[in-house]
Amino acid sequence: MMRIFLLASILLISGLITEARAQIDDNTVVIGPGDLGYYILTDNRIKQYPARLKVFASQLVAKDERGEVSKWKPEEVYYVRTAKQRFIALQDFSIKNTFGYLEIKRPVFVQLLDSGTFCLMRYDGGYIPTLLLARTGVEERPLTIPYDASSGIGKHLGAGKKFREALAPYVTTRPDLQQLLADKKVSIDNLAFFVKAINTGQPFDGPLAKPIDLD
Repeated sequence: MMRIFLLASILLISGLITEARAQIDDNTVVIGPGDLGYYILTDNRIKQYPARLKVFASQLVAKDERGEVSKWKPEEVYYVRTAKQRFIALQDFSIKNTFGYLEIKRPVFVQLLDSGTFCLMRYDGGYIPTLLLARTGVEERPLTIPYDASSGIGKHLGAGKKFREALAPYVTTRPDLQQLLADKKVSIDNLAFFVKAINTGQPFDGPLAKPIDLD
């Protein structure tokens, strides 16, 4: 009986590991098929290539106006733009999955939500979408924003103590934004507005999180 239990446990864990790896290695669609936009290649950052685009975690598929299809790896692409979304290649960061955090060592496409002094990015290759914050032009590991930052049942996902502690070093010169964190009015839901305020130097102008259930 014990051997059967151990075998079942090993098979279950192996299956989860395979599933986790598949989510990184497969061509998970980031945007829908045929979105109009353009891309810029790493080796020629001046020229724009208009096309219908599919952006996957590990590949860009572009169909030009002549119907010719080309495929590009993230490290070959400098920038991707559609009507509503922007993408860049990123590597050396971690994502949350069933086992904790999984290290992403090779380049993958991430969505660029805001850019300036800081870049706010989103990666959809794991179980939970990962938000990342990085200083523009600085060679340092992107910060993985804690999603499940609360510890108790009923706590708001992505707005607790760990979440606030992760963001605090980025607003040392902004007392107004420090106060928002102290008052527990910043969460995953309005983080883009928070980063925009950092990048523009303007006051925060987004919706406020409700601090009722935050730790």
